[in-house]
Amino acid sequence: MPAGTINEMEELQQKINELLEQKKFFEIKELINDLHPADVAELMTFFDRDDQVVLFRLLKKDMAIGVFEQLDFEHQENLLNSFTDDKVSEILNVMSPDDRTELFDELPAKVVKKLLFLLNPDQRKMASILLGYRENSAGRIMNPGYIDLKEHYTVDQALDRIRKLSPPEDMIYTAYVTDYQRHLIGTVTLRDLVLSSPEKTMKNIMNTDIIFVTTDDDQELVARTIQKYDVLSLPVVDHEQRLVGVVTVDDAIDIIEEEATEDIHRLAAIQTTEDEYLHNSL
Repeated sequence: MPAGTINEMEELQQKINELLEQKKFFEIKELINDLHPADVAELMTFFDRDDQVVLFRLLKKDMAIGVFEQLDFEHQENLLNSFTDDKVSEILNVMSPDDRTELFDELPAKVVKKLLFLLNPDQRKMASILLGYRENSAGRIMNPGYIDLKEHYTVDQALDRIRKLSPPEDMIYTAYVTDYQRHLIGTVTLRDLVLSSPEKTMKNIMNTDIIFVTTDDDQELVARTIQKYDVLSLPVVDHEQRLVGVVTVDDAIDIIEEEATEDIHRLAAIQTTEDEYLHNSL
């Protein structure tokens, strides 16, 4: 349930403060677990570090992961420093790989090395692969999870595979058709599958005019491509045209906001320099 307006958020903060003082943790648990993860993440920033830890521990597991991914890096780092290794391991192993890589990029190399050892072997391998790509590249920001289909699959078989994969919400709308060497040969949207006859194959309904980026492409190019073609996700291929991941629209929004902030800071620095120059000239 969304928290709504700023006033409602302030009222929530006040109510939780009162409940914390009264140590009514069960009531807090019921209250915050009924909110949207983004609202809980925003709410937590109004509390001090100790109270943030208390609130986070009152979240259900799935909600906790959603909230953690929504927090900024400073608050994520504060929470990680407050948890046991077991708790940190639990969080990192279920985070989406792209969000986890983004977090690692903000932490000192020594800390990242320690955190990598808290991952299970599969997640550690995945994290190491993503961290191996150039910083600010498509490979570095992509999510290596995606819906892959084969061209001989019928619509029924494709939908059954999607159910089994149970992808996150931001990745369910587009599936990628690959050959047995993982070369990307087409895309199929959820709309295509829903509106097509059950017996039709992916070869009959897939779009072969594919918009994609490579692992070495700059993240700003990736974001602008998603914006230009108005797509929800963009496939990322390696140098042999093999599908290795996807970048979703929420990642693109983050990149555009980040680039805009950097541009503003750059312009502010130029303006300051110009003002100082004019002042000194006079």
